[in-house]
Amino acid sequence: MIRLYEGDWHIKSRNEALIHASNYTGFNKEDFKCEVIKEPKRVGLFKKEDGVFHCWYEYAGMDADKELKIVDAHMYFDTTQKKILVIRYGFKSYEIDYSDLIDYEMVISSSISTRTRTISNKNKALKGAILFGTTGAIVGAADSETVTETSTSELAELIIRLKFENKEPFEILTMDYKYNTANKEWRDILDQSKVADEFFRELLEEQ
Repeated sequence: MIRLYEGDWHIKSRNEALIHASNYTGFNKEDFKCEVIKEPKRVGLFKKEDGVFHCWYEYAGMDADKELKIVDAHMYFDTTQKKILVIRYGFKSYEIDYSDLIDYEMVISSSISTRTRTISNKNKALKGAILFGTTGAIVGAADSETVTETSTSELAELIIRLKFENKEPFEILTMDYKYNTANKEWRDILDQSKVADEFFRELLEEQ
């Protein structure tokens, strides 16, 4: 069992706390557990002080021995049952059976160059920094290519593509919108991707 989205919410009512938690996980708010830490109270004629509510969702059927988060995608891994639970804010949660995983790719999709760059798979790891500057992309793997663009406002997203032996490939979308590659936020995303890259490589080695 995995306890999901567990935390204390400073909010106006128990119902609002449940709605907030439900929107994040995609599970029905009626299925959440919620304890009242502090009741809301009126502090003036037209003012009410928020209460504190401790809420969580109990996801049955799998345990998590590893968690990864890349932007909007929160991934829980059960390496015993070979399952991944993926949660994204505002989307329905889903499970992936990776028991027949044979390969993966960390893919950057750009909206300006109209190309995708495979920056990592089981045969090409993310080595060193992945840098996006004003002229384009330099992927820091030993056998990587250098792609030069003229635009200074390239927008891109990171996708994790899983390939299986007995079923169609599946893509985990990690963000709701594309990020400007010149911003620090994008560099933070790529730092998160390096951690995910290392872990997916370990999964393949254990297969």
